[in-house]
Amino acid sequence: MTTYSAIITKVTRQCNLRCNYCHDWRSKGEPMSFEVLARLTSSAMSTFDNVQFIWHGGETTTVGIDFYERAMFLQARYLRSGCAVRNDIQTNGTLIDKNWASFFADNGFGVGISIDGPPELHDRHRRFANGKGSFTSVMNGINQLRSFGIKPSVLMVIDKDTLELGAQKIFDFFLWMYLLRVYEGG
Repeated sequence: MTTYSAIITKVTRQCNLRCNYCHDWRSKGEPMSFEVLARLTSSAMSTFDNVQFIWHGGETTTVGIDFYERAMFLQARYLRSGCAVRNDIQTNGTLIDKNWASFFADNGFGVGISIDGPPELHDRHRRFANGKGSFTSVMNGINQLRSFGIKPSVLMVIDKDTLELGAQKIFDFFLWMYLLRVYEGG
């Protein structure tokens, strides 16, 4: 019998945004240590035949690419015959540049982007520490991913403001994002 595990792994509470519905970034916790990462990887890959690591935060990219390079090294080290591994990451997308997009593409990562809809809604909630909205930075990150053939999924917070904007405007926005991807060949 094949065994499967999806492990949601909180690598850090640190975040470069100050979303008005999240206070995780206020925690003083340190990012996941190499020792914990190694123990988690070894245990998961020796116990299950199919392992999915779902990397979460805070903002998962604040720990740097080297954290995930170490994770890939450990996964290769502990990979055994008959074991399959998958990596997915949830990110606000603001720090994704060519290097991140290339890393995700080279390592087969699935990428989820946290975006709350059109700019007037997204920027109301997801702001940088200086108060500036993050929509443009998120879209730049999405475009970087698309340039490497990655089709990100979306995680959206639905609240009173979303409901007031209305389902049709939200649908139209995400349809626009999809059509933009099709039009641009991504």
